[in-house]
Amino acid sequence: MRTETQIQFISVTPQELAELITESVKTQIKELVSESKKEQPKDENELLTRNETAKFFKVSTVTISQWTKDKLITPKRMGTKVFYSKSELIEVLNKSNRL
Repeated sequence: MRTETQIQFISVTPQELAELITESVKTQIKELVSESKKEQPKDENELLTRNETAKFFKVSTVTISQWTKDKLITPKRMGTKVFYSKSELIEVLNKSNRL
């Protein structure tokens, strides 16, 4: 069931209406930006498996192994498992884009 709300504008000039809409949009944008900033550090600190790293770079796991061997990317080892820091991978991408 859909409910509709009716709003009547009494003695509101077009300029005042435009200002109200602008302020409302600005508030919503600020909230979205602050939410994305809160979530971003968590995402950047994420550890990726070899397969996830390969998907991130859109390459094969063989390429990831070669890049690790060539020390282009540095793995984090936890027991027998190998992970890569997403923030370090983003750093590698940024460096390669500057060349």
